[in-house]
Amino acid sequence: YLSAAPAPLPDPANPQIGIAGPVATGQPVVSLKLEDVNRVAAEARARWIASGLVADAEVQLAEVKLNVGMLSQGDIGGYSNSTITIEASGDNGGLYTGLDNSEFAAAHNGTMTGLSASDAASEFDLLTVLEHEYGHALGIGDFPANAVPGALMNVTLTTGVRILPSAKDLTVITATTAPVVTLADMAAQLNPSGTAAAA
Repeated sequence: YLSAAPAPLPDPANPQIGIAGPVATGQPVVSLKLEDVNRVAAEARARWIASGLVADAEVQLAEVKLNVGMLSQGDIGGYSNSTITIEASGDNGGLYTGLDNSEFAAAHNGTMTGLSASDAASEFDLLTVLEHEYGHALGIGDFPANAVPGALMNVTLTTGVRILPSAKDLTVITATTAPVVTLADMAAQLNPSGTAAAA
């Protein structure tokens, strides 16, 4: 699942995570049609295939079905059982359906942000949402929020941000828990006299 960032405005230093600001108005729920999703999905699939990041992407993505529906609050896209579901309202942030990058400018970490006077600036980018969900169809999991700056597979997205598939999306995330400490690691603390412990 791809979730809406907690606040809609991008932090210029970190465009995946929102900062406090006004709420975007976006598109009304009735305006997103499956035909629009299909058109943008074709481009999202083509970008994954052209990236060359996953050798058999074309085969893996060929059978993925598309749906427009209702998701849990905060979710704008989801993938389950070979089906991508797009939240009809974009979690009330609207969905930008343009395909070219002309309404975006280069931003930090290889991302793009919508030009201030454009619809792209105030809505979630449907191309990015679909590319993220297709990433799941290719076997790539979500990254914790901002774990890999600029990666498409970060679990949150801010309105006005476009991200394309890149090598960042193949990053292996290591456990963020404390390292495992064994008794052998603690030998000095367990045997402060410095003599060898009996085996």
